[in-house]
Amino acid sequence: MIKGDIPVVSGLYFTKSVPPEPILYRDSGKGYYADWKMGEKVWVSGIPFGFTLIHCSILKQLWKESPEYTVNGLTTRRVFQTPAESFQDPSGGWMNHSGTSDLQWCARLKKENIFEKAGWPDIQKKEHPFLVDTTIMLKHIDRLTGVQYPINLPTAFIEGKIPWKEALKSQ
Repeated sequence: MIKGDIPVVSGLYFTKSVPPEPILYRDSGKGYYADWKMGEKVWVSGIPFGFTLIHCSILKQLWKESPEYTVNGLTTRRVFQTPAESFQDPSGGWMNHSGTSDLQWCARLKKENIFEKAGWPDIQKKEHPFLVDTTIMLKHIDRLTGVQYPINLPTAFIEGKIPWKEALKSQ
């Protein structure tokens, strides 16, 4: 981010579960990406928002293209949105779709060519345009219990000696 050559960078998070799962996504609906070692920089398609740095050019472009809405008399724009909808499918049944604002935002950048429009054409061409720096590891805190995840990780993984997929076997 300091060099100014990557527009969106995140730190490493794990799910609030035992065993923990890294929040590193490459393909929607296929679970987390596991072929990496601690200390690597990993390109992904979706990132969590808990620790994310976003270049201002991306936010400015999104602002231009986002619909207006009013809150307490103040007009603003919907740059971030949590997806939630209900609809009737052709067979007559009701379907619900929901998700998280962070993954929806990541998909929007790619789908609407926001990287390219904001001046990042090389990033737009990447299959996985978001960078996670795994040297920056953050705790995920359960708001109800105060438990911090991951509770523990294998030492060999923390030291960058084995990839996550091998660390799982020792859990």
